Amino acid sequence: MKKRHTFLLILALIGLVLFTGCGPKPDPEPVDTTYKPNVKSAMVGTYTITPTWIPFSEPVIAKEYFDNQIAVSSSGQLFILDGNTLTEYALNGESYTMGTRLDLDKEGSFMSRDNTDTLWISPGISSIIGVKNMQQTVQSTVKDYLAIAPDGSWGLTHWVSNPIQRVTNVDGNLSAEPWAFTPPLEGSTLGIISDIAITDTHVMIAGKVDEEERIAIYDYNGNLQALLGNTEIGNPDSLGSVTGMVETSNGFVAIDGNMRSIIFWTPDFQVIGNLKPDEVLGTDYPWLSDLVLQPDGSLLVAAAQDQVMPEGYELKEGEDEPTEILIFKLTGF
Repeated sequence: MKKRHTFLLILALIGLVLFTGCGPKPDPEPVDTTYKPNVKSAMVGTYTITPTWIPFSEPVIAKEYFDNQIAVSSSGQLFILDGNTLTEYALNGESYTMGTRLDLDKEGSFMSRDNTDTLWISPGISSIIGVKNMQQTVQSTVKDYLAIAPDGSWGLTHWVSNPIQRVTNVDGNLSAEPWAFTPPLEGSTLGIISDIAITDTHVMIAGKVDEEERIAIYDYNGNLQALLGNTEIGNPDSLGSVTGMVETSNGFVAIDGNMRSIIFWTPDFQVIGNLKPDEVLGTDYPWLSDLVLQPDGSLLVAAAQDQVMPEGYELKEGEDEPTEILIFKLTGF
């Protein structure tokens, strides 16, 4: 009898093991793939540039790798344009928290802000729209990318190799006419335009001059002031594809997506040097997508960074690593 009880107990244990093994397996622990940069200060010329990574309360996964755009309002609100979505973020302590989200009818690829906090969003091949307080307030018939002047009364359009147009804004009604400007080099023209920025005193135009990426600095009347950028690869001011430009009290700053560099010039247009994002921002070969000047004089850089996948993780066919939008504040220039 004792042997029979032992035999039944063994059978019961075997059955329990088999039953447990065939049951549903617990979900694996979630893996944190968000990118956590390790920033560090660096010298460019005599300036100490101090970066700060400003995280989001929840990671922002980009729909667009190249074309995500940022703007900062006069009160410090951050706006991110990613495809056909415009999202507002508030800085709470040391991180951004998502606020209102606006879905647009068309995908935007370029965004410019004026001092009234109107955001001018440009799809490129279709009409420019204006957004204020996260509501669309302007629907124009003017196309291409619009870089607006700080006061919002005028701007310049560009898109690929289309001629630059001067846009006049009267109460949200936009009209465009050709803009007359001095050629960047005698006998040359501006080819494909990468970016245009209008500062308080200058117009900055990045594009191809004799098939080389350069930045032409103009006054408001189209008179050439300087031509920035070195045509020899390997120099501090070598340019490939400029994605953002600003002017500060200490000079000019540009970011270059192809070169993965942040370049600095003096107010009299002399190159100071450059910084590499991997060394300063703690990134891993990101696409620098936009650069804006904040109301306090600091710089804000947007970078598209692929997330770090877990060791041993194999991407499925057609799958790419998720790309995060990272935001960095730079002070010291």
